[in-house]
Amino acid sequence: MNFIQKHFTNNKDILGVYTKKIAFKGPELASIDITQNCNNSCIGCWCFSQDLGTEIIQGEQKLEKLSVDLMDRLTTDLVSMGTLRVNLSGGGDPLMHPDFLPICQMIKKKGMSLNVNTSFVLMTKRKLDFLKDIGIDHIHVSLWAATPGMYVKTHPTMTKKVFLKLVEDMHYMHSLRIKFNIYNVLSNVNYTETERMVKLAEDVGAESMEFTIMDIIPGKTDTYTLSGEQKDELLHQLRKLRGIDHKIKLWNIDDAIARLEGKTIREGNMHLVDRIPCRIGWTYVRVMSNGNVVPCCKGHNKPLGNLHSTSFRTIWYGHTYNQFRNLSLTKKKNHPYFKPFDCYRACDNVVNNKETMYRLEKMHPAVKGALKGIALIPIMVSKE
Repeated sequence: MNFIQKHFTNNKDILGVYTKKIAFKGPELASIDITQNCNNSCIGCWCFSQDLGTEIIQGEQKLEKLSVDLMDRLTTDLVSMGTLRVNLSGGGDPLMHPDFLPICQMIKKKGMSLNVNTSFVLMTKRKLDFLKDIGIDHIHVSLWAATPGMYVKTHPTMTKKVFLKLVEDMHYMHSLRIKFNIYNVLSNVNYTETERMVKLAEDVGAESMEFTIMDIIPGKTDTYTLSGEQKDELLHQLRKLRGIDHKIKLWNIDDAIARLEGKTIREGNMHLVDRIPCRIGWTYVRVMSNGNVVPCCKGHNKPLGNLHSTSFRTIWYGHTYNQFRNLSLTKKKNHPYFKPFDCYRACDNVVNNKETMYRLEKMHPAVKGALKGIALIPIMVSKE
């Protein structure tokens, strides 16, 4: 195998970008909502914030979950298509799934990297021991606070005692050498705690911490919108934190700052989204608890297929998905196709698109030259 062919083989997931639509292998990362159920009520949550009123997820929809059998079929497809990483997350908390631990074990046995996004409330030392034993790669803890009082303000159905247990369990997780990140969504309720959030993350042994600005739901969670003065104050705080050396990595802080630098949060999002080409259709997929396959975090209103009727492989390589790939790469996000996504409100896949951009920029000039003969690619790199 010559140099160019080897490079093609090692970068199959992004090679389709040069065709503007075709995918040559499966997504590098699959984010899977194994359940829609949650026992928390984060104030800015799109599903369970108490401010949603009658639009809160409830009843049968709240009980949606992916069966172990469906997860087995899905992950078998993913492995055969070259997917490297699985992220268990979604509208609900993965730990609410009755088969959470067996599903984690299944994913690890199939050789994929595993990350779990969770509020951590249902985590126990016994579960952490199990996850350590099966080789979990990473846990993403959604916290939104640095003190017990702020935790209750941002999670109205929780107590200060719950927060203290979370801190204790994060210390234990660190003692097991499980890597974890702390995720803090900032609003006018908690923006004053940013420095203390960093200090807490350092104290409990987190590998990194991430800030993001709350994605306001118009007519529902507007009361949490940062005022102009608060936005300026938060921007000053984040810039200050960015300029200091910490024990942990402040993940994605530049994107949080970019969102604050516009006249409005939406304007900041627009600049961020339009500046970075959207190649998410080649590297990422989200599978929802009802079986819908959607192309990005905000794609829940634009399903491209459903696993209860069609295999993942068929959906991924199908015409509908290829249409998304082409339009997402070639059109601005004010195009009518993207109205269901509302990309300018907030894009949660900016970091994925940045990673792809960096990989393409680092590609060897000889390979880039060979890619100009795009018709050769299907011969040199066939689907799995």
